[in-house]
Amino acid sequence: HKRNPDLFELTRARAAALEGDLAAVLSIKAKLTSGYHRDFQFLKEPLMRGLRRTREMLVMMTAAVPKLVVQREYSAGLLRGDILATDEVMRRVEAGVSFRTAYRAVAAELKRGVAFPIPSAAELRRRRKSVGGLGALGLAVVRSRARQSARWAHRERARFAHSIGALTGAR
Repeated sequence: HKRNPDLFELTRARAAALEGDLAAVLSIKAKLTSGYHRDFQFLKEPLMRGLRRTREMLVMMTAAVPKLVVQREYSAGLLRGDILATDEVMRRVEAGVSFRTAYRAVAAELKRGVAFPIPSAAELRRRRKSVGGLGALGLAVVRSRARQSARWAHRERARFAHSIGALTGAR
């Protein structure tokens, strides 16, 4: 029996489909010059479908993610062999070995079935400081981009309302 929830696989697939909707919108929009064109009507379907998909994904993920738990003992038992190869290379580099030498030595030891020492959770996090990695999620950047997007959307809504008002004479 399958133990992982379908929700996350389906969300991954929906995200790919959403990218398709975005590509359709951008492709249609790119062909439009100034003024009204009849092909503009073809923007509505992928745009509305994309918005619906996004909302559904967010609703489901908002319900599911808080219920996720980490099985620490089980997860710790998986930390062996080649999954730790990069950490072992970096540990050796930190100890003064050149990267190339450490990489080759670890690769050779892996082939011989050598078990590497399991780093502590703190050590694993410390080595993963790239933005988006376990130790540096970069949420401040995401929040900043979300605020910028909200400001842009507000300006665009105001500009759109002004344009509609000018067109209809309701200024």
